Amino acid sequence: MKRVIFFFEDEQVEDFYPLSLSHTPAELLCGILSLGDKWTARIEHDEFRLLTRKYLAAGLAETLGRKVNETGAADFDEAIFINPRFLAEEDLIEDVLDHGADYAVMVGGILALLRVS
Repeated sequence: MKRVIFFFEDEQVEDFYPLSLSHTPAELLCGILSLGDKWTARIEHDEFRLLTRKYLAAGLAETLGRKVNETGAADFDEAIFINPRFLAEEDLIEDVLDHGADYAVMVGGILALLRVS
């Protein structure tokens, strides 16, 4: 089974201004690792992709060598969509992995994680 992690942005990406002008929250450092690295280190996956603002997509795809704004649902079995504004805490990870596919985790009324097959 191929699992892909998608890091997505929400309307509160502007809270990271001015860093958000040229970066996604998944790229921002928190200690020595990026917010995205903290998630990918804790969830088994085959690939991760970014879903970001249109003007950042081409530059990020080239710089990072990752798929950006490409969902390609036919090339994976399961996807976990992660809002990287939330830290990779054990309770969030366990909550989404312990339940089957098609499960969402909301934190304070905001989508934090979504697992779909």
